[in-house]
This record gives sequence, C-alpha cells and structure tokens, in this order.
Amino acid sequence: DVVVRFLKSLGHKTLAYIGQPVNASPFICSDIVREKGFLDAAKECGYGDDDIIIVPSLTHMDVQNEQDIYSGIVAQLLSAPKQPTGICVSVDAAVPLLKELRRMGWRVPQDVSVVGFDDDPSASIVDMTTMHQNPTEIGRIAARKTLALLAGETLEEPFSVIPTSLVL
Repeated sequence: DVVVRFLKSLGHKTLAYIGQPVNASPFICSDIVREKGFLDAAKECGYGDDDIIIVPSLTHMDVQNEQDIYSGIVAQLLSAPKQPTGICVSVDAAVPLLKELRRMGWRVPQDVSVVGFDDDPSASIVDMTTMHQNPTEIGRIAARKTLALLAGETLEEPFSVIPTSLVL
C-alpha cells in the first residue's frame, strides 16, 4: 500500500510488480501476499488493469544464470503495451535489475523508479528506495510460535503482521 501510494505521489501512471526473481527466500508465500497487496493497493489508488504489469516469479524457469533472469524481466517490461515508470520488486534483489535496466538504456530514477523490499544492505549501496522490516523481530515471533507449537499449545494468532516503513 505504501509503495503504490509513494509511486503514485511521484506521478507514475503505469506500474510493474516483479515477483521474486531468484530463490532469495524459501518463503514463496510471502511473495504471493506481497503481489496481492500490491494489486489491491493499485486498484484502491485508481490504477486500471491496463496500468499494471505483473512479471511473475521466474524462479522456476530453466535459465542459465542470474543475468538471464534479469534480461528476461527487462524484456517483458520493454515489450509491455505501456512501459512502466514505477517498478516494485518483491525483494531487494532489485540491484541486478537496476543494472540490467541501465544496460538497456533506462535511466534510474529519471525514466523509472524502482522500489525494493526487505531493506537489504545492497539497497543503501545503490541508493534504492526500499521497504524496511525488522528481521530480528520476525525471527523472535517465529521462534516463539515454533516453541509454542512444539509444546503442544494452540496459537491464538497463527499469523502475524510486522510493521514496515519506507526507506528513501
């Protein structure tokens, strides 16, 4: 929601969501939740179906190397009926995407804005906007729930939502 509102505030008319490009996390379900949240927020902000491009996770494609994955993503963006000016990547694996966009002649942030997720240290190295979440707190909550389940307890809250913040 925050990412879409941020991109809209910058004047972006066409947005793209890049699903988890590489096996950055074993928790693919979080990518599905992020994509749904992105789509719901885009609809709430007035974006129509023609204004949104979804590039699904490419983790299951038979590619030779990581560069091929990002070349494939950029090829999909370039061949879209409307090229996006705002791109949300479900993880901070956006750094190789930035490199490929620049290789193909896109100027970041002049032509396109890219926002990652997870506030990986690589985001600050390349001055990329990202969504921060607290991995230590996520680990604590997961550990508490795991210990409770191992002790035979029933969880009052099987799922938790952790606060995030936009890091410009």
